[in-house]
Amino acid sequence: MNIVYLDFETRSDIDIKKSGAWMYSIHPGTTILCMAYAIDDEPVELITTFEKCPFDIADNILTAHNASFEFYIWHSILVRQFNWPEVPLRQWRCTATMAASHSLPRSLEDVSIALELDIQKDVEGKRTMLKLSKPRRPSKTNPSTWHTKQEDYNILYEYCKQDVEVERLIYKTLKPLNNKEQEIWFLDQEINMRGVQIDVHGVEDALFMIEKYKNECENEVTILTDNYLHNVNQRHRTMDWIKSQGVDMPNMTQSTVSHTLTNCKLPDNVRRLLEIRQQLSKTSTAKYQALNIATDINGRLRDLLLYHAASTGRWGGRMFQPQNLPRGNVKNVDECIEILSTRDIHTLKRRYSDVMGAISSCLRGMIIAKKGHNLIVADYSSIESRIVLWLANDEAALKKYRNKVDLYVDMAMHIYKKNDISENERHLGKTTILGCSYGMGYKKFKETCKSQGLEISDETAELAVWAYRQTYKLVRQMWYNQEKAAIKATKSKKLISCGIVKWGVVGEFLYCRLPSGRCLAYHKPEVVEVKKFNEAKEQLTYLGTNSITSKYERQGTWGGKLVENITQAVARDVLAEAMIRCEKAGYKIVLSVHDELVAEVPVGFGSSEGFIDLMTVLPSWAEGCPIEAEGWRGMRYRK
Repeated sequence: MNIVYLDFETRSDIDIKKSGAWMYSIHPGTTILCMAYAIDDEPVELITTFEKCPFDIADNILTAHNASFEFYIWHSILVRQFNWPEVPLRQWRCTATMAASHSLPRSLEDVSIALELDIQKDVEGKRTMLKLSKPRRPSKTNPSTWHTKQEDYNILYEYCKQDVEVERLIYKTLKPLNNKEQEIWFLDQEINMRGVQIDVHGVEDALFMIEKYKNECENEVTILTDNYLHNVNQRHRTMDWIKSQGVDMPNMTQSTVSHTLTNCKLPDNVRRLLEIRQQLSKTSTAKYQALNIATDINGRLRDLLLYHAASTGRWGGRMFQPQNLPRGNVKNVDECIEILSTRDIHTLKRRYSDVMGAISSCLRGMIIAKKGHNLIVADYSSIESRIVLWLANDEAALKKYRNKVDLYVDMAMHIYKKNDISENERHLGKTTILGCSYGMGYKKFKETCKSQGLEISDETAELAVWAYRQTYKLVRQMWYNQEKAAIKATKSKKLISCGIVKWGVVGEFLYCRLPSGRCLAYHKPEVVEVKKFNEAKEQLTYLGTNSITSKYERQGTWGGKLVENITQAVARDVLAEAMIRCEKAGYKIVLSVHDELVAEVPVGFGSSEGFIDLMTVLPSWAEGCPIEAEGWRGMRYRK
């Protein structure tokens, strides 16, 4: 089949970042400005009128960067408005996905720079595209909502054609997804188009209560500060008032406000002001607004998942960010949502002292099953700690899992050298098991415990880290083995096996072949000499996106981090294959959140036990890994 590379330029009076690509594509104000395309190695063509499709669909694979957008535009506008032929999902390919699978930046501009392609994305053209894609402010001399200068459109047309050239170079430079991953990408697209059902009325009730409570708080702020402040959004002015009350705070970050409230003696008015700021700073407002904007007329929220968002292949979230929902502090969410439906702020305040916390707790519950359906949800149990032990071939530890031993209690027993373990001590054992698998030092471990509300001393942190490394010596040895294998493969350019993974260099990439057959990629690997503990040591470096600066730059890694990448990637592969099995069995997946799957099924279909059985079928490549899951069935999503 031929490859057709294509790109659309569009305009709309809605914001795609807020609405999502699906809502953007179906909005009546969205218009295609032009389409550029190239068939195989032929010159790039451009069309601005859409009476007829310029190429035969049946014999072509359509390839685009962030192809879901082109897919939506094709079907929502070209098919429905211009009667173009439909293109089945399985005829689409995505160069952004190819880049992400190689741990390269996802944007067309950034990946072309990272790969040092002969053709780069047109920066000036991008500015013009942004200008033409959004409405302008009308003036007396020009009442038009849109920019209309022909020279701008000429720049846009060349920009669109150049994007196709860049897409074609990316496609030819990178390895495509393997067959299994291509199937997973197809399923990811189907899940995004299927979407989740949203309790639209519940969202509206929550937003009403948020606004009501915010107004009450702002009135209280005005009284507390004798009209000096009317809200707590003006950071410098708020800090000035607090200082005038005899309290000196270095900043107004959430952690500083929380620390000050917990540890400092404060005047009542300052304490109350900080409590209000703490309440109003919760992220629930933005998430409810995102739900309100991006949910369609049928109460469906689509386009929530981002395939291969992390270098390990794990999914990410978009818009509403389902991967990053607060756990909440309300036990009975149904009751809280019922109170929200009354729109009585006084009842809500009487029932919950932490009003915004209560509203935030209801966010998960805004995802519901559509009429005549249930949600079936299941979550893998401690999957990373199980997989890291399986990778290390630690049979003694794996036997404990198979025999239903509580490894968190077992770890706490090793730390405290006793058999009678309290709940807090078990919590430390859990944090140790989950945190120390990848070589975490005691200082970082102490910070991790603190972030979970567990205050421990340096001595206890050191003891926990030491206890883990003594108990799981094979995991510790694996850190060094994987680092040594990756360095050896980089230097020798030979295929190096380490346990059940393989390392090898092909072209500009160091690949780590996982048990599933999928590969992790490290761009332009180099081995450099560094000093560690006053000794010269070889270190593997590669080009990647810095998680803090977001810049694509050279960074170093080591065995613990490599093992973390491998473990999380294997956990992702277990989940991905389970998604395919569940889907084939009729459990329609609507969401994937970390190590959890959410399916929407007709009332009476299947069971949570059947869903769990499907999720815990071991792939042939994962033989011996003791995977378990827990689940439930209901109408509202919950943790």
